[in-house]
Amino acid sequence: GPFETLFNLFWNTYLDKTGDEEILEVIQPFYAWRGLVIASPVWYPDLGLDVRMKIFNFVKNVLKTEKLDPKSVNSYIKES
Repeated sequence: GPFETLFNLFWNTYLDKTGDEEILEVIQPFYAWRGLVIASPVWYPDLGLDVRMKIFNFVKNVLKTEKLDPKSVNSYIKES
């Protein structure tokens, strides 16, 4: 969908411009923190439960990886 396209566009552009492959090994804690903020009903009360669950799945699955694979974003949102 459009968010996958945006996610991939960001990562492809960032990696092409910077060559910073190491970020893929250290970005997981940021995504965990950011995911918890976005999934919080305090900050985003109108998000549906299905969206919250995908965010929590993303956080859990990303934290399990040693190196983020931006092309696997759809697999990260699935329940593991």
